[in-house]
Amino acid sequence: MMIVVDAVVSLITDLLWLGWSTGGVPVLRSIYGAGDLAFTAGDMLFSACITTAAAIELRPRAPDEQRASASAPTYSFLPALVLLLAIVLLAASEALRNGVDMRVLVGMVVLGAILVVARQRIVSEELRRLNRALAIRELDARLTELVRRSADVIAVVNDAGTVTFASAAAELILGKSASSVQGSTATALLGPGNVAPLSRFIDGLKADPATTKDIELEFSAPSGEQRTVSVAGSDQRASPLIEGITLTVSDITERRILEREVLGIAAQERLRLSSDIHEGLGQDLTGIALMLQSASASQGEDVESLQASLRGVAGHVNRAIATARELANGLAPLHVEGSLLLALRHLADTVNSRYFFIDVRVDVSGDEGAIADSIADHLHRIAHESVNNALRHGGGRMIHVALRISADQVTLEIADDGRGFNATAGVQQGLGLRMIRYRTRLMRGTLQIDQPARGRHAYH
Repeated sequence: MMIVVDAVVSLITDLLWLGWSTGGVPVLRSIYGAGDLAFTAGDMLFSACITTAAAIELRPRAPDEQRASASAPTYSFLPALVLLLAIVLLAASEALRNGVDMRVLVGMVVLGAILVVARQRIVSEELRRLNRALAIRELDARLTELVRRSADVIAVVNDAGTVTFASAAAELILGKSASSVQGSTATALLGPGNVAPLSRFIDGLKADPATTKDIELEFSAPSGEQRTVSVAGSDQRASPLIEGITLTVSDITERRILEREVLGIAAQERLRLSSDIHEGLGQDLTGIALMLQSASASQGEDVESLQASLRGVAGHVNRAIATARELANGLAPLHVEGSLLLALRHLADTVNSRYFFIDVRVDVSGDEGAIADSIADHLHRIAHESVNNALRHGGGRMIHVALRISADQVTLEIADDGRGFNATAGVQQGLGLRMIRYRTRLMRGTLQIDQPARGRHAYH
């Protein structure tokens, strides 16, 4: 803007100087005592504006301002305007020698200015068009890279049912290279067994272009592995950039396996809870009922015998209450007990009081307030299940529960001095270890099971 202002001022100065030089305007003679002084002042103003503009351009810029400057047109009409002024000066000099009318000179200046402005507008519009084309090309390159790196297979199917494009993930999910998929029949993507459902799926997309549909299919990969995939489709034949039906194939095998595991674990949990109630609380209540029936059927017993029977009934009632409390604690969320530390200590106290030959110790370091409630509940359940595994399968005398909390990591370690087990054998299929693995996946954590030599601690 400084340069543009200087150019306009210089143009006005030159016109005034030309008017003074022709001698037609007496007032101008008094303003401009000498032509050299006017030219010198104009040069000084031009140099000052150039220096100021350069200083403004070189100042530090914010990232947003840099991006805006990079995307803006860089064309300037200043060189053309300077050239026009030079031509005007030469023409004015020649006109003074030959006595050309001033009006002709002014007309030439105006015509030149109009041509410069018209040229500027045309060039600016062309630069905007080029910038838009460059932005579109850059966006297309980014989208292409995103599709190439996508974990899902993205395919485009034309009206003839042929795959015209397939992303690189086809090698991982379908077991075929993208180049081999391109040009093949879309209905044969997932093997011969899925030709009919895929054909109906694509026909449904063509019949209702406004909707997005999905279907879940199973197929045998070339490696022989049975996989489950979800196919989402959309009719994009009207789009000039796609011109086909897009299919997105996602591998959901692990998700379905996990869901089946969760259902199986839930069923086994219900079975175990039913067994605990039947064998624990149910037997205690049955014993109470039998003792009350026996006391009511007895006749002629003295007071001491009756008191003894009632004490027996009271003992069974207390055991039933304790059993019910343990079941409730096992089902209740962690926040009922107050905190993770209290829950772990309660677990240790319960085991130590019930098994006199077992010593359970708890060691917690760090701020447990930094752990989310859902994570703390999972850690408590994992510790509970690990201690139960050590009691049932370890055969040791010491169990150590260590919880270490740092700024970016939480580590729960359960160690015992028992005989351990083979983590790749049958115990791995047990409910306890499967629950531990499942909860670890929910927390996005890692599970490590070490099997050292006998006599050393086995860490879970």
